[in-house]
Amino acid sequence: MPDLDKALAYWTEVMGVGPFFIERHVTGDDEEYIYKGERCVQDVTVAHAYTGDLDIELIQPNVIGPSPVCDFLARHPEGGAQHLGVLIDDWDKTLALPEVRDRLVLQGHAGNIRIAFVDGFPMGATALGVHRSQRRDPRQVRPPEEGLQ
Repeated sequence: MPDLDKALAYWTEVMGVGPFFIERHVTGDDEEYIYKGERCVQDVTVAHAYTGDLDIELIQPNVIGPSPVCDFLARHPEGGAQHLGVLIDDWDKTLALPEVRDRLVLQGHAGNIRIAFVDGFPMGATALGVHRSQRRDPRQVRPPEEGLQ
């Protein structure tokens, strides 16, 4: 999202989703955080809210540089659906599948969550975010001093 406050207002006031829990400065800066074959550093602010079992994740970059979020915003400055996430049970088996392995553009950690992105961009599609199977309770991903939106 180019403007997280604007996106939060839309999702809470128009879509009726919330409350959102805010994580500031979620980094992907470990040695394994690889984007398009190169190590990269990503620093984002993430807002989470659940509607049923659906985790709505609004992401705004804090640092501009090569990353899935920044590259998406370069193509879509107004923002939009950068990725759809799926939960998987067997990380190694899933990432070894040819249809995943051959299109893998990112893998690493975002905070304490192991992630990978499968590229859908050449067809104008969104990326597929692959996450280790564990539902995140948004109350557990923000420091107690963080506010709700």
